[in-house]
Amino acid sequence: MQNEKEPMLSVVVFSYNHKEYIDTCLESIFRQKTDFIYEILIADDASPDGTAQMVREKYGDRVRVLERKENLGLCRNMYDAFMQARGKYIYECSGDDYLSTEYVFQKLAGYLEEHEDIFSVTGWNEMYDVAKGTKKTVEQPYTEFTFLDLLRGKKIYFFIGMMRNTFKQDQPQYLCKGSRNNEEVQMWYYTLLKSKKIILPERLYTYCYRTNGGSGTYNARQDFLRMLGDYAQGFRAVEKITQDKYKFDVAKITYYSSCIDYYIQNNGLKSAFKFLKVLRPGELASFAWIKFLMKLNHREMPAFLLREERLIR
Repeated sequence: MQNEKEPMLSVVVFSYNHKEYIDTCLESIFRQKTDFIYEILIADDASPDGTAQMVREKYGDRVRVLERKENLGLCRNMYDAFMQARGKYIYECSGDDYLSTEYVFQKLAGYLEEHEDIFSVTGWNEMYDVAKGTKKTVEQPYTEFTFLDLLRGKKIYFFIGMMRNTFKQDQPQYLCKGSRNNEEVQMWYYTLLKSKKIILPERLYTYCYRTNGGSGTYNARQDFLRMLGDYAQGFRAVEKITQDKYKFDVAKITYYSSCIDYYIQNNGLKSAFKFLKVLRPGELASFAWIKFLMKLNHREMPAFLLREERLIR
């Protein structure tokens, strides 16, 4: 897979305390059938469980280990790995997940080769609840997703998948300016602003959902209050560079609502004052106002809030 020739694809695997799981991830990568060369980068974020050492000893030069001397957090770890990727395309995945079929890379890269106007492409996810031992494929209700869809608060049920490697050219440092361990808002902004995303109607990626709070992995269940703060920091990072060109208030409803609802459900309504610790007064006021308008509109988002001329100035 890796040799002296330039790879067409860089597979970037993010790991933190994934020693127990990363074999499954890497074996699913090695099983990929392609007619092109790809490199594998393991961006290990100073895992205390010895993930990097195990990978280096077991897989040798089949992979390139980007070992950190200190914990950077997911966002900085991701950005640095993207900057070191040599491929024309990048495929990102977590070290405790795995690819569902043997033709993921060939299918996604082939699509991007044939559609030069598309920046990123993905497929359906399989959700694997490790504790229960159950798997469920999350079929998407749509085959494409645009930047305007994001602004309109349309729910995102898919991952980044494969994208064109423009990071050295763009140097989007805002990708690591939000929270330490949640890159979602910044990455959706970056990729969707390039072009609409294509979602192929088939299962390609298995997301392993783990609820063991002591695991310390990126994919372990997070506290909903912390998730709310992560999303807020992500939106602030994006808003800082857009200079009010785009209005994200409706999108925030989608991201914030689930966190707030679950937190109140688990901790009671009296715990709502804690939102003041993660959301600024203006953010809370905007959230409450739109929720009030939705209540008046049979819990639907009022049409005037979704107008393109309002969201994109």
